[in-house]
Amino acid sequence: MKNGAKQMLKLRRAKRGDAARIAETKRRTRLSRNKTQEIKARLAQLKPAQHAVFLAEVDKLVIGWIHVSVRSASEVLGARK
Repeated sequence: MKNGAKQMLKLRRAKRGDAARIAETKRRTRLSRNKTQEIKARLAQLKPAQHAVFLAEVDKLVIGWIHVSVRSASEVLGARK
């Protein structure tokens, strides 16, 4: 904290322009070596009706991210005959 002030956590939907910040966060946590352009391409391929990527920020520093998607139960469990 800066001078005892509380830092606010902000959650927001990611945009393609956030690709560099996501790549840096992934590198810091050693989850991936993906380059900014690869992440930008992946974000562009996501269909908004089925996928979302959210960022967690403190003082405009991305400290985490999550990708969520919607699938029907038959897709997840496999279609039964």
